[in-house]
Amino acid sequence: MSRLKILMLTRLFPSREFPSFGTFCMERAKALLRESGLSITELALELGFSSPAHFSSRFRQLTGLTPSDWRAAASAWPD
Repeated sequence: MSRLKILMLTRLFPSREFPSFGTFCMERAKALLRESGLSITELALELGFSSPAHFSSRFRQLTGLTPSDWRAAASAWPD
């Protein structure tokens, strides 16, 4: 689903049934960090961020870890 469609849905149906775009985006980022070999730059562009710095800053605000630190921690978790 495109970023625009998700944003439109969250504005049309502002309820707890639909996650906020930020939540959805960060969950997608976590999945990509865990499952893909994309660089942080590639991942940021894939998610629609204007720069890797903006993505990293937002990711850290919401998770408390940088994307690189989160990826390293996630790789140590059991499957």
